[in-house]
Amino acid sequence: MRLEVSNKTATHIEVSDMSADLQHLVEVIGVELVRTLIVELGGTGNPVYIPDAMSFDKAIYRMVIKEYPNTDLRDVSFKTGISYRKLKSIMKKYRKEREIST
Repeated sequence: MRLEVSNKTATHIEVSDMSADLQHLVEVIGVELVRTLIVELGGTGNPVYIPDAMSFDKAIYRMVIKEYPNTDLRDVSFKTGISYRKLKSIMKKYRKEREIST
């Protein structure tokens, strides 16, 4: 019952009713998805942390393998803005993983 009431109420929430943070989120993902987040996560007291894209090491590894094959890591670092040290660490970690799984 409570979820049903929340859903009905959410359809009446205007962008102007929202905080600046939620309004920014509306610009990024749209008002309907923000309303869904309000219904699903609203009032839980736990802020939702969304990590930066640079936090996904395995995705960085796949990007380097796909978009920069046979390119020196220093050049990849220059082109992407990811530090050479971080790239070297990521490549070492996932190459070992790949060797073990094959």
